Amino acid sequence: MKPLILALAFLFATALSVPAAAPAPTPAPAATSRTWTDTQGHTFVGEFVDSNKAEITIRSPAGDTFRIARAMLSAKDLKYADQAESAQPITATLDVSRVKYSVSVQRESHHTITTENWGYDITLTSKTMHPASGLPVEYQLYVRQAILGETMSSQPLKNRPGQQTLPTLDAGGKASFKTASAAAKLVALDSGYYWTKTGKSEDVNDKLEGIWVRVFEGKTMIAEYLSSEAFRKGGWPVEKKPGTNGY
Repeated sequence: MKPLILALAFLFATALSVPAAAPAPTPAPAATSRTWTDTQGHTFVGEFVDSNKAEITIRSPAGDTFRIARAMLSAKDLKYADQAESAQPITATLDVSRVKYSVSVQRESHHTITTENWGYDITLTSKTMHPASGLPVEYQLYVRQAILGETMSSQPLKNRPGQQTLPTLDAGGKASFKTASAAAKLVALDSGYYWTKTGKSEDVNDKLEGIWVRVFEGKTMIAEYLSSEAFRKGGWPVEKKPGTNGY
């Protein structure tokens, strides 16, 4: 009996000597989270998301986002938000409008030629609260060419590349430019004349079908516009370099 009593006593003492399990540690905030302070001295933890001239968007540790007026935050927090915004890549949108640049009319024997120069007005609008400069833009004009008197829809599309550099883009501002133009000649035959293959008295030799525009900051594309997703099927056209065997 004594050995059994001694064994139980030993086990009881050992159990008492084992330290209690430590409580699970509270998860630390994400590395980008910080403590913010409002003008009333109240604090809260959150991660900077983005900002504009009036508000700052913050993500809570639970993953919810909310906006707070800049006027409600301390000067230290506003400085941090401005620095964080400046470190973010630019986001922007493109507005593209097809426009007729000019028209000229020329009278020839038995027909009249009306030349219309078409292109695009392009505006880049910044959605970021820090400025940028020297943003390269590349675009492709898609033109369908046909021989006068032939069926236009049967002709393949041809691309005409163009480039532009936007000198400055203010925070939350706009920058605009015009593309090169594509000339479309409308030939109207005099009364009593018509094209043999089409049976029409009017025809167009070129037609501007659409555009694909891309804007970059460094090597990162920050905005893109396609007037037709069909242009994407063949990928971005690459020009051959004269005098080489490659592109």
